[in-house]
Amino acid sequence: MLRRWHLILLITEIVLLSLFLSSCSQPIEGNLLGVDLGDLKKSELSSFLEIMEERWLESPLSLKVNGLTISLDKKELGISWNIEEMKRFILKGKGETVPLLFSWDEEKVKSLLDDLAQKTYSPPEDARLEEKRVIPSREGKKLDEEGAILELREALSRGKEEITLTTFQFLKPKTDTSLILEKLGTPHLLARYQTSLEGKDEPTVYNIQKASSSINGYILEKGEIFSFNNIVGRAEKEDGYLETSIMVNGRLSPGYGGGVCQVSSTLYNALLSTEAQILERHPHSGYSETTSYVPPGRDAAVSYGSKDLRFFYPAQKVVIFVYLQEGSLICEIWGEKENSLQKTWETRVVSLERKGEKEGLLTVETTVRNGEKTEYRYQDIYLIPWELEQKIKEEFQ
Repeated sequence: MLRRWHLILLITEIVLLSLFLSSCSQPIEGNLLGVDLGDLKKSELSSFLEIMEERWLESPLSLKVNGLTISLDKKELGISWNIEEMKRFILKGKGETVPLLFSWDEEKVKSLLDDLAQKTYSPPEDARLEEKRVIPSREGKKLDEEGAILELREALSRGKEEITLTTFQFLKPKTDTSLILEKLGTPHLLARYQTSLEGKDEPTVYNIQKASSSINGYILEKGEIFSFNNIVGRAEKEDGYLETSIMVNGRLSPGYGGGVCQVSSTLYNALLSTEAQILERHPHSGYSETTSYVPPGRDAAVSYGSKDLRFFYPAQKVVIFVYLQEGSLICEIWGEKENSLQKTWETRVVSLERKGEKEGLLTVETTVRNGEKTEYRYQDIYLIPWELEQKIKEEFQ
């Protein structure tokens, strides 16, 4: 019986030894901060992690909060890796990306976030009337420090060194825009239209923002004629606009104020859904990817002194809002009466002809109807890059 137990113990020792030797020969898998761990020996793992920690701590941390960016030394937060825990994770051999397991000085982190919360705090703003404008209300924003701690820790554990904190408390204003619209007697949303800002360069977005702010909240009295050029003004360098691409004789050229026509075109498309009487509207001389924020036949080009967008409302007062939000340019029109109109519009290709090797002429006809009644029908001619031929055919199929 004793010899049998000795035999069992001997077999157990052999099995345990073989498992130990197997684990020693098993290769390390995974990566840490983009470094493949496959060439490491287990005996080198501790010193490797210490070197990686020191290098990581030496590189600065960039934090962005509500438009403010700061750079700081990670050591200021008392960050240190838990190397033993990271070794255990790596030696499990799952071949995964190794998270940074660390500790930090809680008081220093809280102090940092408290300072950032104060510096980036934006108070709520009440809506108000100001001459012929409704100044919209605006929510306040305050960094949610508890949420930011979790967000910061999670980002650091993934090795991020440029971190944007997005956890905020939103603070409601006392006087919302809707209350001012009620007071004015314009509580009804007549139309809303938006165009995309995707792919727009910074100067163009700046110009769009500048032109939009000239119109945003404008109170248009019944029968009053709205002139885009009179409200927005010129869009030249001396007027504060930036240089980008503009349409000249059907082709894109460098010029100041590029993007302003996206504002007028977005407004025009909102108007088409309402009772607005359009007095003046012009197409661009050309159509390209740059002006494809609306379809051909639905644009409204403006150029101070020559091309304007003019309209009026014969039966009610309206308020026009034009603003940027989450990658879109949005136009809203609010009025005294509910919009019961059944407005529809369609655009068809009249002709698409090649002109030279690289260009073509596109003629479209747009029809705007209110129920069965045709309100507008007009034709526009555009010079186009011929490479857009197929896209235009597909769009109008």
